[in-house]
Amino acid sequence: MTGSTGNVGRELVPLLVQRDLDVRCLVHAGGVALRTADAEVVEGDVDDPASVAAALEGCDRLFLLTPAHPDQVRRESALVDAAVRAGVRHVVAVSVVGADAASPSTFARWHREVDEHLRASGLGVTLLRPTAFMQVHLVPPGGAADGRWYGASGDGAHAFVDARDVADVAAHVLASSHPVEGALEVTGPRAITVPEAARAYGQAFGREVAYVDLPPEQLAGAMRGNGVPGFLVEGIVELYAAIRAGHAATTSNGVEELTGRPPGSYEDFLDRVTGSSTP
Repeated sequence: MTGSTGNVGRELVPLLVQRDLDVRCLVHAGGVALRTADAEVVEGDVDDPASVAAALEGCDRLFLLTPAHPDQVRRESALVDAAVRAGVRHVVAVSVVGADAASPSTFARWHREVDEHLRASGLGVTLLRPTAFMQVHLVPPGGAADGRWYGASGDGAHAFVDARDVADVAAHVLASSHPVEGALEVTGPRAITVPEAARAYGQAFGREVAYVDLPPEQLAGAMRGNGVPGFLVEGIVELYAAIRAGHAATTSNGVEELTGRPPGSYEDFLDRVTGSSTP
């Protein structure tokens, strides 16, 4: 699997191990350590064909997730091609809700290209299309250092999803003897505005967290000034525009359909990360 040290991967690896599956993780050399003794770790890079081939050798299923990157389409398409050569039979790929060639979102258009490459590969394919993860609010932990979240979403709502739920759905598909194919939207149970999320977050962490809505151009300038790469600035501003326009408020029953339980709420997520309830 790829993406084993990210928000979804950290949750997915133990879920697969608990199902007595043999798990092999491609991990970037010198990157974040994978803290498990029950998964095989292969150091390498998605841009290194030899390390990718070594990681895929003998695997029949692939979990495909890579970080946002300006060359994401080429990188993930190359992983798909390597999976075909290695004899992989089924791929579970994390796409994005709204993936479409006509989308105003750069990330959504990129994911659509990868989705189409997967569909043309001849492999079995499950496309997970989540909304933004609740975990994005954990950077830095407890909200911004000055007690403010900055954005450009206005009063638009977003059906944020817990990355743990995305991992649970992925685990069910990967462990199935007859994995479901096609695209599956994965969202939280209800859409909330970013100001609502900030207030709930502040209450959970026992501190005031206020949301500050900025004009998109000002937000983009501030991110660039903080060293955020240009392609990522563009993608984030586009996401805020989609939320502001109401395009991110739709919910789905994808989590319940695969796991048999409803997705966790934003309040459930906060309880877990602050230790207020049993995980």
